[in-house]
Amino acid sequence: MLISCPKCVAVYNIAADKIPEQGRRFKCVECGNVWTVYPKDVSDMEPDNKVKAQKILPSQSQEDIEQDVQTMFKRLSHNTESLFIGAENTVYAKTADSAQDKVTEPIDVAKRKMQVFFSPFLLNGFILCLIALFTVFIGYYHRYEIVRYVPSMENFYNNLSLDSVYNAKNVTFEQLNITPVERGKKHFVEISGQLVNQGPYKAKLPPIKAVLATNDGEILDSQTKLLSIKDLNPRMSSMFFMVLENKTAEAKTIRLSFTSDGR
Repeated sequence: MLISCPKCVAVYNIAADKIPEQGRRFKCVECGNVWTVYPKDVSDMEPDNKVKAQKILPSQSQEDIEQDVQTMFKRLSHNTESLFIGAENTVYAKTADSAQDKVTEPIDVAKRKMQVFFSPFLLNGFILCLIALFTVFIGYYHRYEIVRYVPSMENFYNNLSLDSVYNAKNVTFEQLNITPVERGKKHFVEISGQLVNQGPYKAKLPPIKAVLATNDGEILDSQTKLLSIKDLNPRMSSMFFMVLENKTAEAKTIRLSFTSDGR
């Protein structure tokens, strides 16, 4: 015999002797609607809608009826609490497997929440680390170019004890003038000229070292002079002047250099 849900018109097949005169309450699997079915509501016509009729096998005891209902429940849906509600409003109990699934469900939910929380966090953290490493790499190995275009960054690098200005790179000695001078009974050599920054970057000017030596390489006199100008901008020049004592009359060689790396 057939019964139909008054809400969603789902059709179920059930034995006619399972409907007492006082009626029996049923719960629709499709929509969850609960209604009371009386013998007069049962039809023996075949279902004409798309919902497949569910057949409940006849049984001889209340325990068999509950077992049939539980079997049908497991076959139709794992998410519905129950299919039928008995005359005493007792909800049929779940099977042992369904109870176990209910116990493990909070653990699975907690795992999913942890994955949702940590996955974006770890990914974003990894991306931020890459950005930080890339920034440090650019800031360190291209600090000369950075200071060239942003001069105020030189103080930042100085606080980190990092050289951000090339040390006398591309600085040349030009327009040199060497003049012998006699003062009393002593002879001297006056050296003057220009320091020209030929490069595109700002350059530091270390102390200048002048050496007076013989053609055989013997050093007669040397002098190191700290310039008043510390830095030299691109395409700019600065004057320098030094005096060395000339103790012999033979030919001499004069060598000019910076005391630190660069030239």
